[in-house]
Amino acid sequence: MLRTAWFLVCVFAALAGAVAADERVLKNGSRISCEVVEVTETSVRVRLPNGTMVFRRDRVEEIVREAAARYLKREGERSLRRGSTAGAVELLEKAYRAGKDPASRAALLDALGRHANAMTLDHRYEEATAAARRMQVIDPRNAIALAVLERIAKEEAKTKRLLKDAADALEAGDAHAGLAALNRWRLRRAPGDPEAKRFMAEGHLLAAERALEDGELRLALDHLRAVASYGAGERVEEALFLLAPVAVLEAMGEGDLDEAERRIGAIPAYPDRAVPVFLRAVLRHLRGELNEATDLYAKAARTSERNSKPARGIDYESVRVLAARTLSHAVTRPSREGADNWRTTYLDPLHEHASAHFVVYAPTRQLAERAADVAEQAYAAATRELLGGSTTAPKAEVVVHGNRAAYLEAALQPNGAPEKSIVAARDQTAGLCYEVRDSDGGKVVRVESHVGVSGLFADTLPHEIAHVVQRQGFRAYRAGHWLDEGVATTFESERARAARRNTLKAEADAIPLREFVALRSTPPDKMPLFYAQAHSLTEFLMNRSGRAAWRTFLDVYAKINFKVAIKHAYGYRSIEDLERDWLYWLAN
Repeated sequence: MLRTAWFLVCVFAALAGAVAADERVLKNGSRISCEVVEVTETSVRVRLPNGTMVFRRDRVEEIVREAAARYLKREGERSLRRGSTAGAVELLEKAYRAGKDPASRAALLDALGRHANAMTLDHRYEEATAAARRMQVIDPRNAIALAVLERIAKEEAKTKRLLKDAADALEAGDAHAGLAALNRWRLRRAPGDPEAKRFMAEGHLLAAERALEDGELRLALDHLRAVASYGAGERVEEALFLLAPVAVLEAMGEGDLDEAERRIGAIPAYPDRAVPVFLRAVLRHLRGELNEATDLYAKAARTSERNSKPARGIDYESVRVLAARTLSHAVTRPSREGADNWRTTYLDPLHEHASAHFVVYAPTRQLAERAADVAEQAYAAATRELLGGSTTAPKAEVVVHGNRAAYLEAALQPNGAPEKSIVAARDQTAGLCYEVRDSDGGKVVRVESHVGVSGLFADTLPHEIAHVVQRQGFRAYRAGHWLDEGVATTFESERARAARRNTLKAEADAIPLREFVALRSTPPDKMPLFYAQAHSLTEFLMNRSGRAAWRTFLDVYAKINFKVAIKHAYGYRSIEDLERDWLYWLAN
């Protein structure tokens, strides 16, 4: 409860003609500028920008009247200092109409000029044009208004050229150039512009159709997900269903077996009935259940022989080829039945060293001890940051192969499995973190790398150990693939993080944020860019409004989705609003 009086500067709305302002002195000397709605013997009701408020009459010392134009001018200038150009224009328009004096006119022109420039920078050309036109009504020869209109004309000409370039490139089949031009055009539109969303969706849909014609199913899936991120229709939903096997293999390749199983369960009525059986065989293989996997591989082959080739979707043979060509290292991980053999082949020749949280294998004792020390330091940092302390999880394995050849060859396969590990697999990685089963059926989280990796101890091991910790209880794990990798990159050395920042700055076009957060795996054709952007976005959000906001973001993201999380933690109304701030931060 207030125990001292206030000081009010108020406008009486009920007065006829030129409205006057009142200055009301209360006993603590405070001042509030407002509009008086009602005065009684016991109370004073006032209207403030965010609503009404009632004060006790005995705490109001006096009311000092003020001309409405002067009051509105002062409030408009205060709004301008706070950065609200639209609010300032509204108030100063009222002040100008109330007084028609030179001071109000000058203040209004200043506010209109600032608002026009602000809207031009934000690509809100209609609002910028309206402000400039209003300036010309007040002052026909106003230089700022002429400059703004000239700038808008140039900007609109550029956007038209970009849109034409995008359309020409997409029509010619150059999806990369077409979508890059289309994205540059989008960024020149107002955030959340419906037309921009529609054009981006159409561009990706055309690119997806081209990719399907060329047999690039994994690429087509990414384009269709981008379409869905802008708002999918029935046509896109049908296409996503028919590409569901690609999504399953993608999840397997990323080591997310629970997600892969969920996706298999969502396609029981797939046109080629052998496809879900084959995918379940691969899943059993990855879970270390070799006997079950072998039986299912054989069942898939028998089912395919009995069925005619379906008119829709991807057939069994195509999925087998796709698994061999686009599934990552996952299909070549050792099964439960092959665990002892894998250990004999790849671990027994290495030196073993146990630490508090790891069992480390390396070519020499000194190397194993050093790897263990690095792993423990990285583990302590990651558990403190991600979990708030250490966990009671079983020890993980860290395998440092003697050379790259051994790292690439560390694979076993059951009968009927895809014949080799392939694109986006070990040959494109410096390290891996995944889960397997030992010969007793127990789960083992394993990290693999090799001696020839540049930055093995400074970057690769800390990155992969962060993934180990994420698996042990990080709530936002798998909320978004970009977040998994972005968080892991924050544990790398400053040199590596600087290199990732430079990679992103060297790219002419970042992946549009709405599409980026919808990705469920690393795009094979944009791997360096994906990791650089994941690091950049993570770094931006971590430092945006302090650690409390970052924690709130992670919590809401894990429970709901990205859009709700950025609104709740940072106040962004849309992904595009966040994108504008992030790109500005990136450029500066």
